[in-house]
Amino acid sequence: MSTQADYSALTTQVASFDTKKKEMDADKVLIGKMQTQESLIVSCLNAKIGCKEIDPAIRDNFSFARSYIQLNNLSTPRAMINEKILLANINEYLLKDASGNPNGKLNDIHIGEPKNFEGNLYVVPVKLTVDFDNKDAFLSFIDNVEKKILSDPQYRVLYKIIDVSYDITHYAEKQTVAISLNAYYYQD
Repeated sequence: MSTQADYSALTTQVASFDTKKKEMDADKVLIGKMQTQESLIVSCLNAKIGCKEIDPAIRDNFSFARSYIQLNNLSTPRAMINEKILLANINEYLLKDASGNPNGKLNDIHIGEPKNFEGNLYVVPVKLTVDFDNKDAFLSFIDNVEKKILSDPQYRVLYKIIDVSYDITHYAEKQTVAISLNAYYYQD
């Protein structure tokens, strides 16, 4: 009876491996397409230009494509995290509107300690205090975090918003907003 159970468990394990291999092969093909169509993806997300030219498999996985393109290596030989890249990304990208004008003023930044997220992926908490003149400036910042891709690959960072202290009832007034983000990166 034990041999039959062992055989059944082994058969299930082999079938599971085959399914995982097929998924990994499909992901590899999708990543290859994303790499070759990176400029189209960036153009589509940032300016809504060229979207129809993007492979349908990528259009069906746009959030994955955006995350993959944004993921960068932020580590350096001397430090766990290259703060220069984070600061440049925040100042030159997140805090600019679609026209390139400032959408907010950074008052304070705190970059926490990096932690292993999974495998070669790491996460570092980032806390910002930013002055926004109105809701449009604030929404421009949120749009940059959640929907846009920086055109310069060297300074791309994948963020996830954790917490925001924006008072929507005072949307027309200048507000100082506390924002907690997680920045994700890979390390070779």
